Amino acid sequence: MMGSNGANTITLSGHGEVQAVPDIANVYFTIKKDGKTAKEAQDAVALVEKASLDFLKNNNVAEKDIKTTNASFNPKYKYAYETELMMPCNEYGCPPRPGKNVISGYEAYESITVKVRNTDEVGKIMQGLGGLGVSDLSGPNFAIDDEDALQAEARKKAIEDAKEKAEALARDLGVKLGRIAN
Repeated sequence: MMGSNGANTITLSGHGEVQAVPDIANVYFTIKKDGKTAKEAQDAVALVEKASLDFLKNNNVAEKDIKTTNASFNPKYKYAYETELMMPCNEYGCPPRPGKNVISGYEAYESITVKVRNTDEVGKIMQGLGGLGVSDLSGPNFAIDDEDALQAEARKKAIEDAKEKAEALARDLGVKLGRIAN
C-alpha cells in the first residue's frame, strides 16, 4: 500500500490470534547424592539416574525427550578444631577456637529435563520418579510443542485482518490498492 517513494501510503495493522491446548508437559528433577569421595557420590547419582531413565523409557518417554541439563560435584567442608581445649570465657565472651575447614566428603548433582508427550501420563510419571530417590522434582509445566505452526497461523490471520481493513478504507476513500510493500 506504499508507492516506491513512500507517497500515497495507507498504514494499517492487523490482529491474529489462535488458541491451543498444551500438548506436552515438561518435568524437571535433580538427583543429589553424598559420598566420602567424588567417585562414590557420582556412582550413587548414576544408580538413581539409571533407575529413572529405565522408568521413563518403560513409560514411553522417548530418549530424545530426556536431557541432562547440568551435572557437577562439589566438596563438602566441615570446620575441624585443632584442639578440644578451649580457653575460658570471660566478661567479653569466648575466644574463637583454632581450627580450619577440611573436606568431609563430596556432593554430586545431576539435573534432568523430561518432555512428556502424553500429558495424561504426567502424574504417573512424576509419582514414579518421586519414588526412585530423586532429590528435587518440579513441574509439570504445560506447553505447546510446535509453537512455530501456531505463530504462523496467527500471523496469517493478522495479515488477512489488515488486508480487509485496507480494502474497506480504500473503498471509502475511492482509491485502488497497490501491492503490499511492508
